[in-house]
Amino acid sequence: MLADPAGVVADLVAGIELSLDRACMEDVVARVAGGRAKRRRLAGALLQRPLILTDGRSPAPRVVGDLLCQDHEATPRDVAVQAGRLADTGQL
Repeated sequence: MLADPAGVVADLVAGIELSLDRACMEDVVARVAGGRAKRRRLAGALLQRPLILTDGRSPAPRVVGDLLCQDHEATPRDVAVQAGRLADTGQL
């Protein structure tokens, strides 16, 4: 059993989707896979076959498809928010 399935998913996705930070990805995971069992299923599927994140092929639990859709929708907005935060701190 995974101690931190949301963290596992966030790390795997952040390794591919470089524009998202870990905290942002954990937020996406929480929205997509609200329950612990669903998060464990998602993390297990991605650990077993990480290429699901890039090819979207089956077999994959439905929650993987939900994550891919949510991640795609979240990226531009979240990048803009992160850029705004960096601009506010002078780090841009």
